[in-house]
Amino acid sequence: MECIAGKNHNRKGAEMYLRRWWTINMCNLLTSFAEHLHQMADLRSFRVKVPIGSLTSERLDSLRCAATVSLISHFPKTLSSLTIDTPGGPSRFKPQMAESNHVCPLLLNKEILPSLRHLAIRSHSICPELCAVDDSKLQTQLQTLIVNLSMAEGGFYAAVNARYCEEDKYKGIPIYPHMKILAKSAAVHFPAIRTMRLLCINPKSPGSLEICYNVLSDREVLLPDDVHWDDMDWDDTDAEPAPPPSEHSDPDDPDIEASYDGSLSP
Repeated sequence: MECIAGKNHNRKGAEMYLRRWWTINMCNLLTSFAEHLHQMADLRSFRVKVPIGSLTSERLDSLRCAATVSLISHFPKTLSSLTIDTPGGPSRFKPQMAESNHVCPLLLNKEILPSLRHLAIRSHSICPELCAVDDSKLQTQLQTLIVNLSMAEGGFYAAVNARYCEEDKYKGIPIYPHMKILAKSAAVHFPAIRTMRLLCINPKSPGSLEICYNVLSDREVLLPDDVHWDDMDWDDTDAEPAPPPSEHSDPDDPDIEASYDGSLSP
């Protein structure tokens, strides 16, 4: 029994080390790669995915945020489609958001990404103002805006949703229903918008159903298993309606820890 326990402990330690090594190296590679993006003058579309597993490390999360900021800051002005997919990550620690590592303010700034037409983002921390920007820098030409609050993905991560970048500012306010209201009121600021969705996970449902809110039709449906969350062409007309809002209106549970099965594959 002691031998088996020792092997399991050593295996978990090795997996933890590999995950840390993988995340650190991936972030460093992305940061270095970002410096060459300006040379890609014809770049139109970019998709990046950096999972972080269940590691509750502020250092690793800061590295991932810094890498993402570096990418956004170096994209050529021609970029028209961007997907940032950063599932998993800390669910317990309180985010210490350094301004230099803050992704949200950059995404809808037309001075940084003037040609952007399609944006999809998943992050374990998000600013509600992403759906409520109203100033001269707003990306009013956007045709697609998809925000995924769910960290769950194919059994790799537990059923937890994103948290606020500034938690103290929104203490006691569940993030999903709050962002639904903001997104609905913000839709009028995007005259060219064709697709505007907000997704979350319902940890209380069997199988942890992923819920998709179509902002333009004011309709909640279940995301089919064969549809990826950032599929900009998906038509949800025939999708199964989501359960009543009361069953998933407060999915944020600070006591649920993100889980990871040890695989390094996304």
